[in-house]
Order: sequence, then structure tokens, then C-alpha cells
Amino acid sequence: MSLSHLLTVSCSTKRATISSGKRGAPVAKLAGLLCLPVMPLGDETRNATPTETPVQQWETCLSSNPDIAAGDQFIAAGVTYTVMQASVWPWFDATLFTRLVLEELRDGSSGG
Repeated sequence: MSLSHLLTVSCSTKRATISSGKRGAPVAKLAGLLCLPVMPLGDETRNATPTETPVQQWETCLSSNPDIAAGDQFIAAGVTYTVMQASVWPWFDATLFTRLVLEELRDGSSGG
């Protein structure tokens, strides 16, 4: 089975600019991407990446290896997340996919 059949959510990224050593506001970086629906991060990964901040952790996958890095903003289905980790993995048919670990600040609502 091809991963591309499972990519059903529109997504994009923003990346902060750095000028004179200062971090600027995030600007659009990638658009028109498709990803798996964002889902709660699995226990095995959550335990390996402890956090003491009040965040909800999520994960998703995209095909290939787009230029997405830790610290980028990832927008999927209208929700903005912070990319904590981006790692490239082979799929069954030898193509690549990128798995993202995301964080969303908790605000008392369930989301994702």
C-alpha cells in the first residue's frame, strides 16, 4: 500500500527568520502539503521525549523529505503546532516519509 493514499489533511509550515542575531516573526515556508491526520503521540515516544511544559504532544507523517525542522510552525486542519522533531523513515515500497513530533500548548480544550 502506498502512503500517498493515506495523506488526506492539507498542511503548511512557517519558519522564523533570523536577522542581526534576532529571531523574527514566522513567515510562510512550505504550502500545499498533505499529511496523515494529526494523532496523539504514542506512549513509547512520549516517554522518550519528556517535557515539563503544559503541552499536548501529537504526531503525523508526510511523504518524501520536505524542508521541515525543529522549531518550525506546522499548520494542519487550521491548528498550529510547534515541530519538536522531524525524522525521515523508509516506507514499505522504498519511498521515504517524514514523521513529525508536534507540540500544542494546552488551553483547556481538546484539539488536534
